[in-house]
Amino acid sequence: MGNIPLDATNIRVDVKFQGMINSDHYGFSWPNPLGQWLTGRRVIEMTGVWPGQTHAREL
Repeated sequence: MGNIPLDATNIRVDVKFQGMINSDHYGFSWPNPLGQWLTGRRVIEMTGVWPGQTHAREL
């Protein structure tokens, strides 16, 4: 993702692990990124392999 304006609000990121039959969906949202992202960055760790279990979490 590129630079986000300082006055941005209600940012949402949707992550989808695409499988052959099923897909896993994860969603992350931040109503006020300027106040919530103290370092100015966000990291989402995504792990897993098909057909096993997947995970996505905000670090």
